[in-house]
Amino acid sequence: MMPLEKAFCSISEAMRSHHPLVHHITNYVTAGFCADAALAIGASPMMADEEGEMPAISQLSDALVLNLGTMNERTYGAMKKALVGTAACGRPILLDPVGVMSSSFRFDAARTLLQTGAITVIKGNSAEGKALLSWQGEGGKGVDSLSDDHPERIAKALACKFHCTAAVTGATDAVSDGTVTYLAHNGTAYLGRITGAGCMTGTLMAAALGVYPESPLYAALWGLTVMNTGAELAEKDVPGPGTFRAHLMDAISQHEGHRLYNLFKGGPAK
Repeated sequence: MMPLEKAFCSISEAMRSHHPLVHHITNYVTAGFCADAALAIGASPMMADEEGEMPAISQLSDALVLNLGTMNERTYGAMKKALVGTAACGRPILLDPVGVMSSSFRFDAARTLLQTGAITVIKGNSAEGKALLSWQGEGGKGVDSLSDDHPERIAKALACKFHCTAAVTGATDAVSDGTVTYLAHNGTAYLGRITGAGCMTGTLMAAALGVYPESPLYAALWGLTVMNTGAELAEKDVPGPGTFRAHLMDAISQHEGHRLYNLFKGGPAK
């Protein structure tokens, strides 16, 4: 059995036996969808963002998602406290820097969270990735040469810069730990026609991190593959995005490891 196939099988089996608790401080537009996605794969979601609760919840959770989608000063305070508590427990943390290039508030928040060194996985699109890569006064120099057509370069640069695993999503996805980089070609245009596809992908990745912390690279790739292969199955014979969403929840619940590996379109980048 190939290492990736073995990892996919181990994660799928552990998901159903351990039911990891995934703590989200996330986008209120998509929180319900993320909770549904977590339940569909066998994880348990928690959507707590009261700062005073963070120490206790950090003790309970298996992984933490920090999603900047609808962040405000109050939830940002909770994010910082949850990060400290979760890191102290040795648990993985996923950062989704939604729209980090859109405002100084988001940009500075992402910078502060990343500077702790506690982030396990960064998940974002190429624009968000390139914004993070130019955060230390580099401006466009060097970063502009990182084309959206080569997400593997962006993912590797992020992983090396922030000493974590990075997932860059787009028409072609890339996941890198700075040493090994995978390209992935699954997915469907329907994912762009529903709210929360990216946020749900972050949830799936974090759940996998919660049961397979020994390889954030494979955990992130598992979450990405569950979403994208599920989308390919869900789009068959659907009349529109509403039906697609319902079928997607059904499809991602069927995450048998060997099947995921056989459906996966991609491999290590050269």
